[in-house]
Amino acid sequence: IPGARRAEMLCPSTPSTPGSAKVVLSRGRGAKTAFNGRRAVIGRRLGGGWAAVTPEGSQSAVKWRNGHWSEEQDDTPVAEQDDAPVAFEEAPLGWLPQDLIVRILKALPTPDICSALQAARALAAYARGHGALCPFTECHLRDGVPAGLGVRPSRQLAFARNLGEARAQLRSLHVEHGTNEVDVVRWLLQECDTSALARVVIDSAKAPFGQMNTALEPTGLIDLTIRAPVLPQNRCGPFTEGVRPTTARTTSGALAQHCPALTSLTFMKMAEDLPRLASITSLRRLEAAFLEVDDVNYLVKELPNLTHFIVHAGDRTALAHERLDLESTSLQSIDISASAKALSFERVNCPALREIVCGGDGPYGNGLALLVPNDGGDGFVHWYPEGDPDDPGALCLFGTYPNGWNDQEVPSPLEIPSACVVTWKQWGGWCAQATTSTTLGEVAKAYEGRAAGS
Repeated sequence: IPGARRAEMLCPSTPSTPGSAKVVLSRGRGAKTAFNGRRAVIGRRLGGGWAAVTPEGSQSAVKWRNGHWSEEQDDTPVAEQDDAPVAFEEAPLGWLPQDLIVRILKALPTPDICSALQAARALAAYARGHGALCPFTECHLRDGVPAGLGVRPSRQLAFARNLGEARAQLRSLHVEHGTNEVDVVRWLLQECDTSALARVVIDSAKAPFGQMNTALEPTGLIDLTIRAPVLPQNRCGPFTEGVRPTTARTTSGALAQHCPALTSLTFMKMAEDLPRLASITSLRRLEAAFLEVDDVNYLVKELPNLTHFIVHAGDRTALAHERLDLESTSLQSIDISASAKALSFERVNCPALREIVCGGDGPYGNGLALLVPNDGGDGFVHWYPEGDPDDPGALCLFGTYPNGWNDQEVPSPLEIPSACVVTWKQWGGWCAQATTSTTLGEVAKAYEGRAAGS
């Protein structure tokens, strides 16, 4: 059952009583605000999520949004406020014991939890009223999230506030923020229970504000006569004020300070505060962009449990034609395919390494190149699989990637573990692979097969 439908079955958003059910109206807007808090009788259902209701003392029916009412319990009217939620216990799911409710919700992914609580219209009430039992273990503050998450951009700051106030036990965190919204992340890491937070994705834009602020701006016509850009209103002030002086000023510092179980970290843009990042010794997977190869070498050496490392270039020219000097006893996979052209390796001292992913083997490729002995002199030269090799049975040797077509001679091959698979990601989405036990003839045949298939 899809999440939203399953949630609707768990927590139907309309009363289960027949058409003559008496309810108390709420959340009316405009001219309908006069009916908020009044008893009414539900009539026939209309299309598009509406119903005809007859308020007490009125002879005519009023078109009312389905679910914007509560079943009558006593003579006390519902408070007249836009976000006034129906009590959680009024929904069928709320009839269960509280500990069982929490177990059910924690077994669902965040999209289904949000759908269930929204169907019961109890998100805010549950987050505040059952703070210690907040079921959310995921936090998505990003653009393009599915509607079922219940955290569309215009609600993301409120959702973040609810998570912090409820001391949510986060397991994963994915945030897209502008330069002036970083305090939202710092405040969340400070206020939530992050003792088991294992996966974090941070995408920091260069603009001052991301979707969390801009989605709250009123829409309207754009005045083309305004020369200076109009920035969105900064609504992150309460988060900034709530950050304690003892909380680290950078995202990496806050992660190191509050996330002892962090195992996977992705910086979609530039990695920052490298000393604090290197202190997160629990990391097993790291993906980030860098400006200097020394930063990559430093993190590989300092992170004792790092097994998977994905390297990007910080800008168009960063890391191009540079050489990595890797030393690690834990590293199993390194992927530089999306970094910079001609980025290669000077040394690979990683006995546990099982995978090196390179970016093709043409003039814009990177990683490792295939070598063959130099017939006309000492050392080795690069070999490109464009035809049959002189010795098809020769085993593959790997060396640094050439800085240009004229950079052919290489003093000696690089030593890599025998179990390590070198992968070249080619244009068109296909890959070529080789190990130290692969022959040059097998590599040439793979390229021939690809050419024949294309």
